[in-house]
Amino acid sequence: MKRRRTKRYENEDTVDLNEVLEPYEELQWADENAADAELTAEEDAAAYLDGYQEFYEYSEEHEIADTEGRFRIAIGIFDLISIIIGIVVILVLVSLLVTLFNWLRNDILHSALLLQSGLQ
Repeated sequence: MKRRRTKRYENEDTVDLNEVLEPYEELQWADENAADAELTAEEDAAAYLDGYQEFYEYSEEHEIADTEGRFRIAIGIFDLISIIIGIVVILVLVSLLVTLFNWLRNDILHSALLLQSGLQ
């Protein structure tokens, strides 16, 4: 079975690179700006830290999100622990049932043997 190729992009007009770059020609870049080039390392680090602190300001919303995240993790851990405990309880109950059936079978065989020996 052959695949069909779409010719979706063959008829589209090509775009000149200068048309794409036109809006960006008016912007000044960091290496063209002399004021940015004169910053010392300490000033640059201080400006970076100021911007970092403004962007990552810890607010009440962050506190609520952290609390909800911790609560979800705790719920997940409790779910895991309850699943493990449930599996252990099921295994104990199954072993009790197997023991009960073995005891019942042995008791029936022993009772039948006593009845046979008593009747003869």
